[in-house]
Amino acid sequence: MIFLLLLPVLAAGYFTSTYHPYVSLSSAREEGQRLYLRAVSLGFASLALGGLIALLLSAFLPDKMEFVVRDLPNSTPTYHNLSLDLVGALSSALGESGMFNQSKDEQSAWLVLLSATSFLGAGLLILSSYIKYGRRAQVFWKSPELGENGQTRSEGTLKRLRGWLRWSKETIKLDITAELLEQSPMDRMLFLAQATEGTVQFWMENRKVYVGMVAACAEPFSTLGTNNEVTIVPIMSGYQHEEDLCVHMTTYYYELSEEVDLILRQDQIRAVSEFNWDTFRALRSKSIRTTESH
Repeated sequence: MIFLLLLPVLAAGYFTSTYHPYVSLSSAREEGQRLYLRAVSLGFASLALGGLIALLLSAFLPDKMEFVVRDLPNSTPTYHNLSLDLVGALSSALGESGMFNQSKDEQSAWLVLLSATSFLGAGLLILSSYIKYGRRAQVFWKSPELGENGQTRSEGTLKRLRGWLRWSKETIKLDITAELLEQSPMDRMLFLAQATEGTVQFWMENRKVYVGMVAACAEPFSTLGTNNEVTIVPIMSGYQHEEDLCVHMTTYYYELSEEVDLILRQDQIRAVSEFNWDTFRALRSKSIRTTESH
């Protein structure tokens, strides 16, 4: 009978690992035993929290609640009783269905109750994690729904709430991803460049040089290593001279009428740095003056 509880535990663990903001990102590309063990551990955590909820309900919830309904024409009160004995109600329902024998009805009722509260525990774990990381990302003190003059846009309350929830979820995801990338300086720089729409310069293994904005970057996970890809919107490109190692720009994509996307393999990137336009213009003008003098 107790083995019937394993399926809800695994389902609750999978549900938690899918929707937990931190776990879903950190285990997005895990596979095999690591993924199974993580789901099982989260499932038992949900079961423990659900069991505590079931015990509290059983200990402090009254067996029944009485309420009165009055008939308006003659004001005759009618008394109704609402049973709050969850285990007793489940035992009676299972007994009437004939699924188990009478001696196991109460045990079966507890298993059903624990299965239900396990998902409630999983929901509480997810909710508490969003509150934790939401406080760290300060989403409760900010609002994306402010107009140019700082006034709230004239939208319905429900629509503003949905917009705030979407913005908060994305902000929390960005904050957690930045934490996960702490151990990889290149990936962190690419991620921050994507989040802030900054300009980055790439030195490739074949001496090709690109300057552009990061449109999408792969997140580093142990199962895939560095064989990831980076999508950029190139602004200009060139090459690094073999002898003097100076960078010579040959193609200017910003002169095109349409934007183009360029995909770079991350294992072919030799170096990445922030691109400073003032420095680029100063070095370019110096190079032109040197060329003219010769």
